[in-house]
Amino acid sequence: MLFQTKVIDHSFNKQAFPSIVFGSNFINTYFFSGVTCLLMLNLLEFYQKGFKKLFVSQIVVIVYVLFVLMSCRQNFFMDVSTALVFTHYVFYFINDRISLIDGFIFKLYDKIVGKSEEEEDKDKV
Repeated sequence: MLFQTKVIDHSFNKQAFPSIVFGSNFINTYFFSGVTCLLMLNLLEFYQKGFKKLFVSQIVVIVYVLFVLMSCRQNFFMDVSTALVFTHYVFYFINDRISLIDGFIFKLYDKIVGKSEEEEDKDKV
């Protein structure tokens, strides 16, 4: 044969263990890992607030979770690395603008609840 073809191995898409959450036909969608994103948010918050013991323990948890996610083939390296970079960017983006966001939310809340500026002045006195 001039061009011999090799059968493509689809074992990567097979799960290593039975799952209740994912069916047997689950295929990764190349979307960033939400679990990694939430863990990274906790890590950055602990660092910002100065909780050193929680920060170190969160690093251990993230390394463990990344190992489990990639070894069980629930996420690819690209998924978790994208989640880490995306979360870091979003955390500091929002952190720089938190007073604007809070002001908008509080104004919206006051409009929905119906608290007027006169009542706010009475509350201050």
